[in-house]
Amino acid sequence: MDLSVIIVSHHHDRFLWDCLKSLEEHLSNLTHEVILVDNVASQQLKATLEAEFPDVKLLVNPNPKKPRGFAKNCNEGFRASQGEYILLLNSDTKVLQGDFAEFIRRMKQDPKIGAACGQLLNADLSPQAAVRRFPTLPAVLSRGFEIEKIFRQSKSQKKYLMEDEDFSVEKEIDWCLGAFMMMNRDVYEKIGMMDEERFFQYYEDIDLCYRLKKSGWKTYYFPDVKVIHYYQRDSAKRIINKPKMSHLKSIFSYFWKHKYLFHPGI
Repeated sequence: MDLSVIIVSHHHDRFLWDCLKSLEEHLSNLTHEVILVDNVASQQLKATLEAEFPDVKLLVNPNPKKPRGFAKNCNEGFRASQGEYILLLNSDTKVLQGDFAEFIRRMKQDPKIGAACGQLLNADLSPQAAVRRFPTLPAVLSRGFEIEKIFRQSKSQKKYLMEDEDFSVEKEIDWCLGAFMMMNRDVYEKIGMMDEERFFQYYEDIDLCYRLKKSGWKTYYFPDVKVIHYYQRDSAKRIINKPKMSHLKSIFSYFWKHKYLFHPGI
């Protein structure tokens, strides 16, 4: 099998159906499977899948009163998959254009490409800041607490968000949002999958790409595939809320794990 698409759903039904419909035309020239990991065991979701998307393989959290983290759900989807390549895809996305078979072919051309992403767009089709350099503590704290609205023109913010780069061309990058991330399954296994022990929500994608680069793999950006991401940024909606606390915990875990604050060192 060429490709396994792994989607995690957590009360995202209003986006999910468009996401699944948008996938259909982009998978027609690949042997594939779509695996949906339902974190909350929604009966309505199950019924709609059976009626409208019967080929989608459904995995349900056996203990929905205790939701699992994003990393763990992705890993559960991976363990149930068979594809030579896997695509981690958020349920709040909609694929607009791109040839997935060509995407995989280009990854195969360079065996050192461990992960790759397309171009994520906002709902108004403007480019989303979804491809970035590895974080430094000042950069992520200023962005997390929306200080970047004041210091957006600062050199550190421009560097972190890669505002000095041309995103009309393909290139090697540090990391991308896990909303659309394609990987070779052997690489995903060798790198140890997503770190579900340290990261419940947030930073699992950055950690994965950091480990890839440290192990000699590349993360690549291919702009020919374009995907709308209805980015929620729940942790940025208030000064203090549950997602914000989860985000801060992940920030601490990331920097503690990789032993740097200001310079990534790779």
